[in-house]
Amino acid sequence: MINIRKMKKTYALLLAFVLLLSSFGILSNGASFKEYGVDISSHNGELDFNRIKAAGKSFVILRVGYSYYETGKKDDRFEEYYAAAKAAGLNVGAYIYSYAESVEDAKLDAKHVLSWIEGKKFEYPIFFDIEDEEYQGGLTTQTRTEMCLAFMLTMKENGYLAGVYASQNWFNNYLDKNALSGYPLWLAKWTSDGTDSSGSSESYNLWQYTSSGKIDGMSCFFDFDVCYTDYPTYIKDKGLNGYTPTPKIPFTDVKETAWYYNSVKYCYEKGYLSGTGKTIFSPEMNMTRGMFVTVIGRIEKINASDYKTSPFLDVDMTEYYGPYVEWARQKSIVSGMGENKFEPDEAITREQMCRIICTYADAMDITFGNLKEAHFKDEDKISPWAYESVMRLANAGVVSGMGGDIFSPKSMTTRAQCAEIIKRIT
Repeated sequence: MINIRKMKKTYALLLAFVLLLSSFGILSNGASFKEYGVDISSHNGELDFNRIKAAGKSFVILRVGYSYYETGKKDDRFEEYYAAAKAAGLNVGAYIYSYAESVEDAKLDAKHVLSWIEGKKFEYPIFFDIEDEEYQGGLTTQTRTEMCLAFMLTMKENGYLAGVYASQNWFNNYLDKNALSGYPLWLAKWTSDGTDSSGSSESYNLWQYTSSGKIDGMSCFFDFDVCYTDYPTYIKDKGLNGYTPTPKIPFTDVKETAWYYNSVKYCYEKGYLSGTGKTIFSPEMNMTRGMFVTVIGRIEKINASDYKTSPFLDVDMTEYYGPYVEWARQKSIVSGMGENKFEPDEAITREQMCRIICTYADAMDITFGNLKEAHFKDEDKISPWAYESVMRLANAGVVSGMGGDIFSPKSMTTRAQCAEIIKRIT
């Protein structure tokens, strides 16, 4: 193992790290974000990444290599695994198993990693795996912590979000966890039943909860992980880990801290929703029936010029929504409000929206999962024609209540709420 001359460092390194990393911002755990994945190395052998994805995993963290004298050693299957994971549509992170014994060693580890991952994109952080008792157990807590910081700082200087992987024992007794707080921390703590039922999201961003996971069709055991932080969105937005920064949306009334920001951004970038003005989105404005059907038509990328007339007396075909309403009528997605009227300028209610989503899904052969059995205290207030649609979408997690298990079917749907729902169904 490399042992470049030992250098005494003080926690000035920590200060430098915090100052430089401040441009990344402090990324905390999302209130509801929870994704499952696996971490693997060449020890796992030949793998079918499509089976990994089919097993409900959305990400893989690959061993990129390990410390080995002056050159490091890249994992024999890293390139193969990376290409296969990307082809399967999985998000990817990486880690290096470190034998570093000094800050300079940790910096060298980072330089090796940078050379191995050049030209690739990662949706999850690059982790410094520190756990080797033989090489690192005899070091001081300060030295081990400074090694972690040095690795992350070197990666940061080159445009990568990096973090630390360690066992609970090492985080508690071998590292200064407070000095690492606020940055990607990946906990290894295996449960007796091999599930994540006990939870470990409070102080850590990722949790490796078993080393004996099994996936149908493959004989090896897997390390199973759960992530509580939306790294893919954060990394892409910030332009880290090989990505170009995502342009900000032009709406001054949609703050990055708003709960609906990512949904509005998604719908705007996809072309599903536009603003009510050049720099105004009007998130609290009620969505109209014409607006909502227009969004559905945009999702399907219909050719608006194919629809020139409509039997609805109140649908002006020169208005933006005209062709989309007629397309939806021809597809039996909408049928109007009676008396040959569609009422395109009326605010759409929550139950109307659910009904249109379901008729759209049926027309396009779109299926929704059944994640739970939903119940609302005001189910009796849901119109009979909308009841099945509301419960279908609630069971699938597409819509939820307004608080206190109340669905409020006759309430209007805001543009922000619509953006969130559209993001969930597309």
